[in-house]
Amino acid sequence: MVFTSFDPRAIIRNVICSKFDIDNDGKDEYYILVGSIKVPIYFGESSKANTLPNMPFILLDLMTSSAEPQDVMAATRKHEAIIDVSIYFANTDDIDVDIFGKLISDVFVNLIRTNQCTFAKDFFANVRNEGRVITESRGRQVVFQRHMELYTIYYDNIP
Repeated sequence: MVFTSFDPRAIIRNVICSKFDIDNDGKDEYYILVGSIKVPIYFGESSKANTLPNMPFILLDLMTSSAEPQDVMAATRKHEAIIDVSIYFANTDDIDVDIFGKLISDVFVNLIRTNQCTFAKDFFANVRNEGRVITESRGRQVVFQRHMELYTIYYDNIP
């Protein structure tokens, strides 16, 4: 039996997202649909290695991951992970910034709650903190960020 670390972001993204070539560059991106807008979801480290994509988009950053033995022989370990969900969007003519970030987070929460027990065997996910808004300036552009916290738990068992 090979023991592995627990990073649930790929499992979550594969279940809640659809795939589409958003930028018409021949590369399919994972996205969620918010109204008629496709909002891509990326892992935090991949976006930091490249330039930031066009907004709006969502970043999933693994904040903590732990493995705790559940019995004397450690045949079962309880894995917990906390994921920072960052929603980035800008002020544009056709988007009301007062409601757009919340609209994206509502769609994300609904997708997590709808699938929270169906990601994988012995895997559970839930949004623990539904958001706080941060405003920052990048040159002349104002960027809005809505941060959420996703909690996941998984039990691995040795057969």
